[in-house]
Amino acid sequence: MNREKTALRRVMEDKLRSLCPDEKHREEKALLRLILASLEWSRASALLVYLPLPEEFDTRPLMRAAWNQGKIVALPRVLPGKRQMEFRVVSGPDQELKRHRFGMEEPLESYPLFTPAPPRTGNFMLLPGLAFDAGGFRMGRGAGYYDTYLEKWEPWLVTAAAPFGCQMVSSVPREPHDRRVQRVFSSPSADSE
Repeated sequence: MNREKTALRRVMEDKLRSLCPDEKHREEKALLRLILASLEWSRASALLVYLPLPEEFDTRPLMRAAWNQGKIVALPRVLPGKRQMEFRVVSGPDQELKRHRFGMEEPLESYPLFTPAPPRTGNFMLLPGLAFDAGGFRMGRGAGYYDTYLEKWEPWLVTAAAPFGCQMVSSVPREPHDRRVQRVFSSPSADSE
């Protein structure tokens, strides 16, 4: 299983690196429209979202929309020395972030801790990943941070993903600990733009 996942990760990383900037931008706009028009978005009072690596779906417009609509925005922070993460509340685009050793930006430890609470529909979580299938299974980068987080908090979250078309596969290799997302926002073809 690990060999299969490693091979798929390499393929997906190559696909993402070779994605044309214009095509990436078109798909991001289409995905953003789908998310903002969704029932999951309209019901949510909090957005749990990642800050993107250069090749990932750009979540910053989604964060701006959340702040403009008065939603809470919480970003992941890796806990030092553990294979765990937490989410911290970021109140606006000008709040200071720090670069983690894995390359992504994250909130400071001093920012308020976000703890999901009922109702489930109030907490909308957008997960990153390299590969996704129509059943909602995802393959991340291999560290298991999101699966570990979901193990504890999944009952209080509506989970989703917004992959580019090139990230969709017929079936993601999975193990018993792998968690699926409840909604995969699929971008319509670039022809519809």
